Order: sequence, then C-alpha cells, then structure tokens
Amino acid sequence: MKIEKFLKNPSFDVDYEMTAHVTLTLNKNNELVVLHVDSTDGKMENFIKSRLNYRKVTGSYETLNGKFIVPVRVKVEE
Repeated sequence: MKIEKFLKNPSFDVDYEMTAHVTLTLNKNNELVVLHVDSTDGKMENFIKSRLNYRKVTGSYETLNGKFIVPVRVKVEE
C-alpha cells in the first residue's frame, strides 16, 4: 500500500516542513479511514483527511485488520 501517492502535491502553500502521525484503519471495502491526525497545523490535518479518507487500497481487510499509525512529512518544494 502506497499512501504517499495520495498525498502528493498539497493543495496549500507549504512554508515549512510539517509532520504528523496519522492513525488509520481499513474498512471491509478495503478503504482507508482516518481515525486521528496528530498535527498542530489545521491545514495539514484537513489535507490528510481529504486525501486519504475512503481511498481504495490494495490489500486485504483480513490481513490489515486493526489500527495502524503512519508518519507523514510534507516538505517545502525547492
């Protein structure tokens, strides 16, 4: 599963490197469900939720059942 492909090209200006820990689960339709975004930046939280929530992924609900935490870093474009 490549979550990073869903998070390319943020829809907002990135003035500094931002980080977050995203708690996810997978529903029975093999879609990501964002449970929590641990970030101090509201723009980043909204961006992550809008890009990841209910995105279909490859994998199996049975294999990936449960919660998992993914670190996310958005860097300033050079």
